[in-house]
Amino acid sequence: MNKILTAIFLVSAPALFGQSSGCQLSNPDTSVFDIILNDTISSLKQVGIMPTLIELKDGLPHLKYCTNDKKQTLTLYFHPGGYANEFAEFNVQAYSETDSARILKTKSFRTEKGIQLGITKEQVISILGKCYKITGAKNNTEVIKYHIDDFIPLLNRFPIYSTIAC
Repeated sequence: MNKILTAIFLVSAPALFGQSSGCQLSNPDTSVFDIILNDTISSLKQVGIMPTLIELKDGLPHLKYCTNDKKQTLTLYFHPGGYANEFAEFNVQAYSETDSARILKTKSFRTEKGIQLGITKEQVISILGKCYKITGAKNNTEVIKYHIDDFIPLLNRFPIYSTIAC
């Protein structure tokens, strides 16, 4: 049985990880399905104008989209203060029958570097590097986290860099 891998990419203050080890993610993915974080133009091109009704989860408005075969769900989150049709976070996971997602004409949701559901831990590491921390394992799922110590330049462009499940 293949292991399922969930990779969490997060921008955090060094205090959350203790002292910096000098090992950090230097070139993070900032797009999925050609939607660039906090980029209205790429969002409009890929999913069109945001519908009037926005679902709420944990206080963050979001929209859900699924692949045409209903195997994957892409959740795009909006943050207060953002512009219309601008997404500040994304999450890709296996489709659930409880998802009320709009169907997009695609077979998978990939990041700009090729990270997608179903790839192995080794493939993720070959793409992003060996500077990760294992933060949990349960039911054939291993959680690995990459972090950025010097996140100020990234935050100037992207206020939140969030979760991708692959």
